[in-house]
Amino acid sequence: MMRRLLAILAISSALVACGEESAGPNLIEVLEADGRFSTLLRIAREDAASRFYDFMTSNRNLTLFAPPDEAFDALPSGELEATLASDESVRMLVAHHLAEPTFQLDELEAKARSDDPFLSVGGCCEVRLTMEGEQLKVNNAAIVEGDIEASNGLIHVVDQVIEFEFDAEL
Repeated sequence: MMRRLLAILAISSALVACGEESAGPNLIEVLEADGRFSTLLRIAREDAASRFYDFMTSNRNLTLFAPPDEAFDALPSGELEATLASDESVRMLVAHHLAEPTFQLDELEAKARSDDPFLSVGGCCEVRLTMEGEQLKVNNAAIVEGDIEASNGLIHVVDQVIEFEFDAEL
């Protein structure tokens, strides 16, 4: 009986260790390690965005359109502060940058060329995918780097904060 229990514990420990090693960093951890996304990370940690933060650290299969700090710096003066002052604005901002499931860059390009170029984001809204020559855009934002892997999805770096209208509540 004791040997069987020890064997089960040894196998369980090995499986847990293997799972931890093979899982790799999640979306948040990849953004943190990269160093270009401190503003996006700060917004994702806002109380109003907690549901999305939980998604980005979960085992869900997600697609994150990630604007680097320069994209937030390029916003008109006061726009980021005004967004952060409203819980709904924070939720909408994060929602428009997060889709489920995981979409590789080539899948997004194919969707942009299709008869239905809209992608559901944040569980509430849609963005329009377009191709301008060889450049894939999500609403106004061009994807400048794609298919950055995380254990729970892919990150596509965009050159701007994705524009959105308040067309739904989360």
